[in-house]
Amino acid sequence: MAGNAARKAFGEGFLDMMKDRLRNRFPGTEFDFGSHRHHVYVPISRPIVVQQAMVHFSFPGMKIGPASIVYEHYGNHGQMLIGPVRLEFRCCAGDREAFEKFATEPGELE
Repeated sequence: MAGNAARKAFGEGFLDMMKDRLRNRFPGTEFDFGSHRHHVYVPISRPIVVQQAMVHFSFPGMKIGPASIVYEHYGNHGQMLIGPVRLEFRCCAGDREAFEKFATEPGELE
């Protein structure tokens, strides 16, 4: 039980870190909930690692769905993570133009 609590706390801390990175890059960001809930997967392993995490957020001009900041590490079971794994931004193809405008003009959030 203590292991589950530790993994849950580690995962929630990782999601908070991702939200902070997003707020620093895009001040005033609104996080999307509802059917687009935040997600983190922390497998049972030593050391505790995050294998996948996603935070969804809305942006000006969005018509189809929220954008996401995504972390994914798919190594073999039991292997240590080697090298940096960068956070990625994703959005619906139909919202790409609006998202690119939003991403290049972070001060224009109204």
